[in-house]
Amino acid sequence: MRALRVLIGLLLLAGAGFGGFVYTSDMLAATQDSGGGRPERGPLQVRTEAAQTMRFAETVEAVGTARARESVMLHPPAAGRVTEVAIDPGARVSEGDVLLRLDDAEARARLTATEATLTQTRAAHDRLQALSRSGSVTEANLEAARADMMRAEAEHALAETALRDRTLTAPFAGVVGFTDVARGELVDTATEVTTLDDLSVIDVAFSVPERYLSRLARGQLVELTSAAWPDRRVIG
Repeated sequence: MRALRVLIGLLLLAGAGFGGFVYTSDMLAATQDSGGGRPERGPLQVRTEAAQTMRFAETVEAVGTARARESVMLHPPAAGRVTEVAIDPGARVSEGDVLLRLDDAEARARLTATEATLTQTRAAHDRLQALSRSGSVTEANLEAARADMMRAEAEHALAETALRDRTLTAPFAGVVGFTDVARGELVDTATEVTTLDDLSVIDVAFSVPERYLSRLARGQLVELTSAAWPDRRVIG
């Protein structure tokens, strides 16, 4: 009885295996018949491009400060009473234009006195020099006359400088600022008269991170923008 059960089990297993084999064969055949086989590959498409040399720009952004090429605070060259203020805030001036005048009556009087002394000492020196050729004047007298003439020339030069110092002029061309100085006011060399800025060239100071230091070189392009004119780009 037991042997019969074993035989029946073996027959069932053999039948199941044969059925699975047949089913698998039918499925593979159906797949191949429906065109599911391995597709044929067409030619590989290749796109060619000519080699070109291109430049890649590395941009470094930094915040800078704009400043005039030259900018000074002007002070009177001497002390005195103001007689004229020729400052129009925001106006452009040329080098040498008069900005401020001080009372110069005393300076002019001193210059006139030194001119008279200089004329007198020159005449005395020339007269003694002429007499020295005939031996009528000693060398000591001639040297004394020459010394008097040189002192008169020095005093005259000082008087001319003092007269020039009664006028404040623009040291360079630029734009003048505001002033609080008025006619009749007493000023000295510490009084701030106005500012003068040369805006023909604007310098921009900015810092670059240290890691870019080796890549910086003279002549590289700098592009600037300002919050006042956001649509305007300045190349430097």
